[in-house]
Amino acid sequence: MIWVQAITALKTLIYLKPEFIKLDRSLIQFIDQNSEQQQLVTLLVGYAEQVETKIIAEGIERQEELEYLHKIGIHYAQGYAIGKPAKEIHLGEIRMGDHEDRGSH
Repeated sequence: MIWVQAITALKTLIYLKPEFIKLDRSLIQFIDQNSEQQQLVTLLVGYAEQVETKIIAEGIERQEELEYLHKIGIHYAQGYAIGKPAKEIHLGEIRMGDHEDRGSH
């Protein structure tokens, strides 16, 4: 059953052509020490580059994880290794034209 779900998820990436792919912290945690995670994330980064999709890695809690992800070309990062969440929400300006460059993506 897991195999079918994985294939379905990969096909969804092909058909939807998302602007962003967000990697769950379960793929990120201790990635600097786990070759299987490294291989999978490297494949996803390569795919993302080919289809002009940006990768967001979440749950980065260690400097070593951040350094490894930077080395392999992750576009965006979230986690305590970068900074703790703010207690207050600061509203910014939303630029409406940013998404129009993506065409049908």
